[in-house]
Amino acid sequence: KLKEAIYYYQKAIASNPELFESHYNLGIVYINVGDFDKATEELNKAARLKPCDKNARSALEFSMKNRANPQYLKDTL
Repeated sequence: KLKEAIYYYQKAIASNPELFESHYNLGIVYINVGDFDKATEELNKAARLKPCDKNARSALEFSMKNRANPQYLKDTL
C-alpha cells in the first residue's frame, strides 16, 4: 500500500507541483518506509509552500534528525 501511495502522490505532484498536501503526505510516507533523504526533500518542499504549517516543520525536523543520525529513531521509540 505504501508503494501505491508513493506512486499516486508523485502523480499528483507531477500534475500540480504546488500541492502542499501531496508533498507533505509523500514525505510522511517516505518516513514510514525509512527513506529519510526523500522524506526530507518532500517535506522541505511542503514547508516552503506553506511556511506556517507546524506539522510540516515538525515532520521535516524529525526526518532531518533521522537522516543525520539513524539511531535517533530508535532512541525516540
